[in-house]
Amino acid sequence: MAAPRAKTAQQESNENTAIAEAVGSLEGSGDIKFADTTPNIHIAIARVAADIGAIAKNNQVSAGPAKFNFRGIDDVLDTIHSPLCTHGVSIVPTGFDVLDQSERVTKSGGTQVHLMGLVRYRITGPAGDYVDSAVVAEALDTSDKAASKMMSMAYKYLAFQTFSIPVRGALEESDREQLERGRPDTAPQVSMEDIKGRIEKASADLGIPVEEATGKFRESKGNITVDQMWALNVNDVYGFARQLVTYAAKQAAQSESREEAPK
Repeated sequence: MAAPRAKTAQQESNENTAIAEAVGSLEGSGDIKFADTTPNIHIAIARVAADIGAIAKNNQVSAGPAKFNFRGIDDVLDTIHSPLCTHGVSIVPTGFDVLDQSERVTKSGGTQVHLMGLVRYRITGPAGDYVDSAVVAEALDTSDKAASKMMSMAYKYLAFQTFSIPVRGALEESDREQLERGRPDTAPQVSMEDIKGRIEKASADLGIPVEEATGKFRESKGNITVDQMWALNVNDVYGFARQLVTYAAKQAAQSESREEAPK
């Protein structure tokens, strides 16, 4: 049998043109559909989840009375960063609602800021479609980090639940950086005489009598007198006294700043 003759360049070009025209006519007529190979967000999330391994409690808190291991936000970000980039998935916070913001007093007399919020996220895939999610998180802090800690907690658990991340050990309260929980508006071991002294000093620093400094507070208690205020339970007055002392200190600091400012 004779071997087939090789096609000339012109013959190959003509065949390719004919194939292209045939495919173009079919696609234009709606008789054939070419599938979009870009995965939707649900497939992309599954692929990210498949690439994420277990996250162990690699961090440890050893200071103070509480000693425990926990998973930090750094552990989560380090684990999911590469899979998110590989599969074209982005996670963007879109807003949050404050559910609770208050100050609490610890057993040792310190002050903590408690913040609880509902954080909303949008998870977008490579095709541009997305899913929205919301996570409730809370945090305690003795300084100015309550908001950032709350956001870190929200992101961490969003990742755990969205991508079904395997964990070694139960997701328990020790996952977060624990702080001693205090009760709101609860006084440490101080006497009413001590609170009275603080209020009187703060009033003097503000340059107003105690009656004026405590007017709104006494009104909230039923228009009681100053003497009746001193007879209240310590827990009923401590929170107000602390706020008054803080306000007086801020006013004194602002006054000093104005005096030191160049004229």
